[in-house]
Amino acid sequence: MLQQHKLNTSIVLVFFIGIILCSSCKHSRTETVQPSTEHVDWADSAYQLNAIANELYNNGQVDSLEVFVPKAMKTCLEHGQMERYYTIWRVLVEKLIWIDQYDKAMAMAMKMEGDAIKRHEDHGLFEAYSLLGLGYAYRGNVDESVKFFQKAISIFHSKNVAPLMETYNYLTQVQTDSSQLENLPSTLEEWKKHIDENHYSKSKATIEKWAQWNYQYQRSMTDYLVTTGQLKAAMAALDSSEHYLKLEGNPIIDRLQLLYTRSSLELTRHDYTAALEHSQKMLDLASNRVDNSHKINALTMKVEALERLGRYKEALEWQHKLKNFKDSLTTADNMKELNMLNKHFEVNELKMEAERNRLRAKTQQLFLIIVIAVVALIALVVFIILRNRTTAKLAKAHNELQKAYEQLEIANSKAEESLRMKNNFIHQISHEINTPLSILSGFSQIITMPNIKLSTEEREKLYKDLVENTNRISGLVNRVIDLSEANSKVAIERCDKVEAILIAMDAIESSGISQATHLEFSQQIPDEIGNIVLTTNQKAATRALIQILDNAYKFTTPTGSKKAYQDQPEIAEKKRARLTVTRNDTHILFTVEDNGIVIPPEEAEHIFEEFVQLNIFYEGTGVGLTIARSLARKLGGDITLDTNYISGARFIMSLPLK
Repeated sequence: MLQQHKLNTSIVLVFFIGIILCSSCKHSRTETVQPSTEHVDWADSAYQLNAIANELYNNGQVDSLEVFVPKAMKTCLEHGQMERYYTIWRVLVEKLIWIDQYDKAMAMAMKMEGDAIKRHEDHGLFEAYSLLGLGYAYRGNVDESVKFFQKAISIFHSKNVAPLMETYNYLTQVQTDSSQLENLPSTLEEWKKHIDENHYSKSKATIEKWAQWNYQYQRSMTDYLVTTGQLKAAMAALDSSEHYLKLEGNPIIDRLQLLYTRSSLELTRHDYTAALEHSQKMLDLASNRVDNSHKINALTMKVEALERLGRYKEALEWQHKLKNFKDSLTTADNMKELNMLNKHFEVNELKMEAERNRLRAKTQQLFLIIVIAVVALIALVVFIILRNRTTAKLAKAHNELQKAYEQLEIANSKAEESLRMKNNFIHQISHEINTPLSILSGFSQIITMPNIKLSTEEREKLYKDLVENTNRISGLVNRVIDLSEANSKVAIERCDKVEAILIAMDAIESSGISQATHLEFSQQIPDEIGNIVLTTNQKAATRALIQILDNAYKFTTPTGSKKAYQDQPEIAEKKRARLTVTRNDTHILFTVEDNGIVIPPEEAEHIFEEFVQLNIFYEGTGVGLTIARSLARKLGGDITLDTNYISGARFIMSLPLK
C-alpha cells in the first residue's frame, strides 16, 4: 500500500511538473507582455530534472520514469541543455536494461545514436555507444560490448569526466570476465592516465570523487591480477583500494565490495581463516542495510570458507540460514507482485489462498528436510562419541552425509528454478495487464477532454479498441483463475450427458480458429461419432479442447514471431490445422494437428509444466497446456503429444466413454 501511494505521488508530481513546463513554453510564444526569462538559469533547471529522473530510477518507479523522461528531454531541448538532454535519456534506457526489457532498451539506444548523429552531438553519441556496450554486455556479447565501449571512450570530450570513468569501469569488468586479458593492461593504463589528469584538491567533494575513481581503478586492477595469478600484487592493489576508500569517506557499499573481494582472494590463496574473518565482517556490516544482495554474498562466502576449513556441521547450519534468507526474500517479492495484481483485478482472495497453500507446502517440505538433516547429524555425532567406530565406518558415515548434502543442493536448485519460472510468469502477467490498462486510460482521457469532437468512425474505433483491451484484461484474469483451478485438488463432477460432436463444435466456435485468416482449418468427424454420448463435464472438456486449439492458432500465426519466421523461412507458407474426432474401445480421441512450430521429442513432457515457453518470441504465459492436461486428467482422460508427427505439432486429448 505504501509503495503504491509512493508511486501515485510520483506520477502526480511528474504530471504537475509537465504542466508547468509546457505552460511556461506556451506562454513564452504568445505576443502578450510576459515577465522576462532572459536571466533564468536553465542549466540549474536541467540539473533538477536530471535529479528527479535519478530518484525515480533508484526507487524502481519505471512507469513514472517513462512518463517523466520525454517531458524533461523536451524542456532541455527547447533551452539548449543538450548534455542533460542525453543524460536524462540515458537514465531511462539503463533502467530498461536492468529490468530485462532488452529489446526495448537497445532500440532506444540506437534511436539515441541516430538523434546524436543528426544533431552533431558528441556527448549524445558517447551516451548511445556506452549504453549499447552495456546492453551487449548484459546479454554476454563480449566482442560487441568491448567495441562500443571503446568507441564511446574515443569520442568523449565533456568537462564532466564522471561518465568516462564509469565507462572505463564497465569496460575493464567485461574484459576481465571474458578473459580478454591481452587488451586489459592497456585499458587500465589509459584509465589511470585520465584519473591522474583530473586530480582535484579544491574541496572535500572533489577529493572524494577523485578517490572514488581511484578506488574503482584499483578494484579492476585487483580483478586482473587475481585472474592472471599475481596474488601478492593483488593484495597490494587491495591495500590501495582501502586507502582510497578512506579518502572517499568509507561508503558502506564500497566497503562491502572490498570485504567481498578480500574474502574471495583469501580463498584463492587458501587462507581460509582470513576468508572467514572477512566474510563475518561483511555479514556484520550488511545486516544493517536494506540491500540484501550483500548479505547473500556474505553468507555464501562464509559457507564456502567453513567448508574449506572442514567445519561441515557449521557450514551446513549457515547453508540453512542462507537458504531460509533467500526464501524469505523470494516470498516478499512474490507478495509484492501479487498485491499489485490484486489492485487491478480484485481477485485477492483466490490468488492469496493459492500462494499461501504453496508457501505452506514448501515450508513443510523444507522443515521436514531440515529435521531429517539435523536428526541425521545428531545421530552421527552421538554414534561417534558413544561407539568410537573404526576409521572405515566413520568414512562411510561421512560419505553418506555428503550424499545427503548433495541431494539437498539438487532439491534447492529445483526449488529456485520453480520460483524463477513463477516470478517470470507474474512479471509477464503484470506487463500484459499494464499495456491494455495504459491504452484504456489514454482513451478515457481523450473521451473526457472538454470540447472534444469525434467523428462516427473515430468513436467506433475508440469503442472497438476499448472492447478489445477490456476483453484482453478479462482473458488474462481468466487465465490466472484457470491455472489456480488446475492446480487445485478439487474434483470435477462428471454428470453431463453430452455428445462428443457438441464438445468439438463448442470448442471450435469459442477458440475462433475457424475464422482465422492465416491458416486453413478443417474438421474430420465421422458420422458414427455423432451418435456417441459421453458422461463427463461439458464445460471442463470444452475448455481443455479450446486450450489445444488456441495453441495451434498461436504457433501457426506468421505475425506471432517475426524472429522465429526469419530463422525458419520455410514455415512462412500458408498454415493448416485440423481437428479429428475418433474412438477406440474405451475412449473418445480429439486430435488437433497443425504444420506450425515443431516441438522436439525430448520436450514432450516438459511443455506441460507450468510457465514453460520453448519459444520466447511468441506471446503467451506458458500455462495453456498445463491447464488443458489438468482438466483432461480430472475428467478421467489425458492429453499427450504425438512425437512421431514431425510436420508440426499433434496433440491428442482422450476422454473415457464411460
